[in-house]
Amino acid sequence: MSSQNENNEDKKLIGVLAQFDDPDALLEGGKSAHDAGYQKLDAFSPFPVHGIDDAIGIKRTILPFICLAVGMGACGGGIFLQWYTNSASSSPVFPGYDYFISGKPMWSLPANIPVIFEIIVLSSAFAAFFGMLILNKLPRFANPLHRVARFRRATNDRFFLTVDHDDPKFDLETTQSELSGWGASEVEPVYEDLTDLKLPSFVKTVGVLMAFVMLIPPVMIFRAHGMTARKPRLHVNPDMDFQIRYSAQNVGPDFRQSEREKNDFLFDDMRVAREPIPGTIALGHLDLDTGFNYGYTVDDDGHAGLSRAGTLVSVQEEAQEAGDAAEEEVIEPDWVTEFPARMTIDADTVARGKKMFEINCVACHGYSGFGDGLVSKRAKELATNGEATWTEAKNLHHPDVIVQPVGRVFDTITNGRSTMGPYGQRIKPEDRWAIVLYIKAMQETIINSEEKFVPPAVEETVVENAAADAGESAEEGSTEEPTEETTEPPVEDEGSDQEPADESSQTENEEDNSENSDK
Repeated sequence: MSSQNENNEDKKLIGVLAQFDDPDALLEGGKSAHDAGYQKLDAFSPFPVHGIDDAIGIKRTILPFICLAVGMGACGGGIFLQWYTNSASSSPVFPGYDYFISGKPMWSLPANIPVIFEIIVLSSAFAAFFGMLILNKLPRFANPLHRVARFRRATNDRFFLTVDHDDPKFDLETTQSELSGWGASEVEPVYEDLTDLKLPSFVKTVGVLMAFVMLIPPVMIFRAHGMTARKPRLHVNPDMDFQIRYSAQNVGPDFRQSEREKNDFLFDDMRVAREPIPGTIALGHLDLDTGFNYGYTVDDDGHAGLSRAGTLVSVQEEAQEAGDAAEEEVIEPDWVTEFPARMTIDADTVARGKKMFEINCVACHGYSGFGDGLVSKRAKELATNGEATWTEAKNLHHPDVIVQPVGRVFDTITNGRSTMGPYGQRIKPEDRWAIVLYIKAMQETIINSEEKFVPPAVEETVVENAAADAGESAEEGSTEEPTEETTEPPVEDEGSDQEPADESSQTENEEDNSENSDK
């Protein structure tokens, strides 16, 4: 039997440590100590020893019951909280939010189960963690057993049993002799060094310095509060917020006129990157079929063939025949007049064109192509009230549009015309040709149909023309069966300023009537 330290005046006795050479000896020694009446026992071994809990009288932990109690309390609290916040509004201090939404009940248990479950899991986890620390009297800054040299082999090949000094039956000499008799190879008292409770002198100095350093951030915040400065405020973690980089097609961040005169790298347009050269084609996207991609043909030198615009020329020639001043002749590319050979013309392509037309064109041109889309109608209303300016969407059934070559219609969709924007970037060539095919199909349908579609914009004109046609047919029918009619001259009012009808015009009317009667 050895002593930890002969001079124990500044140390506190905390118990006795007994060493055993094997687990069986530890098990027998612990059982003997418990049977002898010792209650505050603890065992240490490199691996679990089965039966040691019962041998030294360690009772079953109450931690599961703590978790159960906390979980049940959290369940009740979760139910009450959700019920109160959703269906109770009588409290003047913390009223709930009893909103009636879509006929749903104010309180329904199935709808609140997920929140209840999460509260139970979270509360039980906290109860298990903190309950374990409290039951084991943790955390402890140090364990006096770690000062015993032989105790270091507790994690290797030795087994130890301790008897606490607070045990009612503890007596230093008697307990040591009993442990030796129960198979312990070494027994020694364990003391707690009270001198370790004193903090080192440098800890106070470091603590004061740390407190002073911790005051710096709030002082800086208070100083900067409401201050104005020409420089940005302190950014503790900038990440990539203020990285020095050059964005494409933008002015360089460090550009200055003085540097521009000295640095040849800066371009005249002040951009940091170059725009693609006109006509640049991405690698792997070269397609020499200009008729399919652009809607017009090119000559052997790669230049677009030029010709007069068919539709515009026909209008100009009509104007010349009428004797009016013709507009300046327009030169346009040599548009293709037939659909490309690589394009399949069938019902599926027409259906595809109809789908793409309804996605991209219906808003302005309307479903039937008369230019009566919802956007166009609304814009006309605003223009009528003077709230906006609007160029009417093109009527795709207008004669000038019908005679346009398919290539020109394709180019209009690709690059736009007048106020119509380009759609070449959002619609691939196959779908643009499908739209052209669908437009031509609509035009043929309107031309060949007996009951023609009448756009709202020209409905009144059509009605007037129909009435005029009906009047002419009535006159022709009356000439087939002439009847004697007496025409009385109009009665002139005495105060009327009307002049008598011209005799020559009356003579011409009589001649026309005689010719009609001969027919």
